[in-house]
Amino acid sequence: MASQGVHLTGVPFANLLSVLFESNHLSEDQVIWRNGEDEKQFITKGTARQLVRRISNGYVSKGLISPKNSERDVVIILSENQVIGFPNILAVIAAGGIVATCPWQATIPEILSRVRILRPRAIVCSKQTLSAAVSALKLSSHTFEIIIQDSSTMHVGNNDGMSYISDTEQAWDTTWNEEIANRPSVLVFSSGTTGTPKGVCISQRNIISMIFQLRILLHPITQKTQQLKMPGTLDSAHVAGVFLNAFLPLGVGIENFLVPATNIDLLLRKLAEHRMEVYFTVPAILARMSTHPGFSATDLKNLKFIGTGAARTPLETQQLISSKLAPGVFCQMAWGMTEITFLATIHPPGVQGPWESIGKPLAGNSIKICDLEGNELPIGESGEIYVSGPTVTNGYYHAQLVDHDAKKDGWFRTGDLGNVDENGYVYVSGRNKDLIKYNGTQVSPEELEKIIMKHDYIVDTGVVGTELEDGNELPTAFVVLKDGSPASIVQDVIEFTARQVSPYKRLRGGVYVVSTIPKNAMGKIQHKDLRELAKQRFKLARNNQKAKL
Repeated sequence: MASQGVHLTGVPFANLLSVLFESNHLSEDQVIWRNGEDEKQFITKGTARQLVRRISNGYVSKGLISPKNSERDVVIILSENQVIGFPNILAVIAAGGIVATCPWQATIPEILSRVRILRPRAIVCSKQTLSAAVSALKLSSHTFEIIIQDSSTMHVGNNDGMSYISDTEQAWDTTWNEEIANRPSVLVFSSGTTGTPKGVCISQRNIISMIFQLRILLHPITQKTQQLKMPGTLDSAHVAGVFLNAFLPLGVGIENFLVPATNIDLLLRKLAEHRMEVYFTVPAILARMSTHPGFSATDLKNLKFIGTGAARTPLETQQLISSKLAPGVFCQMAWGMTEITFLATIHPPGVQGPWESIGKPLAGNSIKICDLEGNELPIGESGEIYVSGPTVTNGYYHAQLVDHDAKKDGWFRTGDLGNVDENGYVYVSGRNKDLIKYNGTQVSPEELEKIIMKHDYIVDTGVVGTELEDGNELPTAFVVLKDGSPASIVQDVIEFTARQVSPYKRLRGGVYVVSTIPKNAMGKIQHKDLRELAKQRFKLARNNQKAKL
């Protein structure tokens, strides 16, 4: 039996920009984005509207984006969070283009992979990521523009001084039909239910629906406070970050204080100083918060909602954070994925559900549990989690065959295993897929395996996650070596891989030399067997370390 959210109401038949800017819940002078490290750097709703119109006009008038192209123009965002970045994202959409995200710490090979798949018209970078963008351009067979965004000068332009911020505003096209509503506007890369990272096609309808789902969720708070405040700590290359940072502030009425996830001291200070009401975060940040020297002295009692997702949050962390909140406010888990635009389930404000649960479906969503053949299972029985609702995306960029396998009759097969209890609460017990989750981000074993196989001394390899007590998984490689491999091979493979991937994909679980990689009759790597082996090796290494102490 499916677990269903309440009916989703109020979703207009209108484009995303109109929904964000034409609502009456925010005045023109209210701040939407503020730099938490320099609070004098901010953008109001009125300024954001002007910037979106001027930048989109610049993109169209200078020929970077053509709204009439049948193959719509893609712009990759390669930048850390900054206030000018979010009007810029909205401007690409307003101009008729597609925004594609990319981790700002991505390596050159990772950037080139995005370029090969997307063939972008431009990469938008920051001063920090400019050298990476330039290197990618030099190595790429595809030519693209490099645009620099800089919030300190409110500049969006190229390195020669040309600005893409037009002197004149151009209103966005308000034409709205089924084709526009459902075509991709944002591409966020995900490893999906299997395989290497693919661009998930997120439509304006998906984003608008998610906005209204969260309006309903947060209504008990927003009806008492005209404009909420929250810290924006998540990387906007991932679906949670881009939705929370770019779309939610205007969509719900939230002042977003941009704070680096690594600066826990600043995060705690801003939460208390500004008496913030809402925080969406991930377990790794909560863990750093709860162990920070300043945590016990920080007043968090004004928080009315705090949700944590992307990976399992240990019970102790949930309860420790909850103990710092006002009575009736709880830190509990939510659940979602890129293919669902962000969240699918959550615990509503002021409602304490089972600590082990990931909550109930958001408004308009349904969850059912199925066996391997796709047959729905009764309440309490474990199987694969299926999701349906208005935020389920239409598939992957230029990958229709993958779409067909993952989505059937409006239901998306998530690859996660779990069950639903008699009260409609959903639980995740594991994954049917082989993805690794490190600090809330997905790591594709297949991607790492392809890189490791390029090493001169590697014959075969398999990559899995070594699960830690806090729910994190460390990417771990098993390798079969050629004869005559040097003694330094393990460290060499770790460094070889690290040079080609983002920090979160590094082989932090180590590299182990084995005689063979377990495979089935079809030659598919048996990741389940390798995970068990990784668990044994990790336990042995930890016991040896304790013995030395």
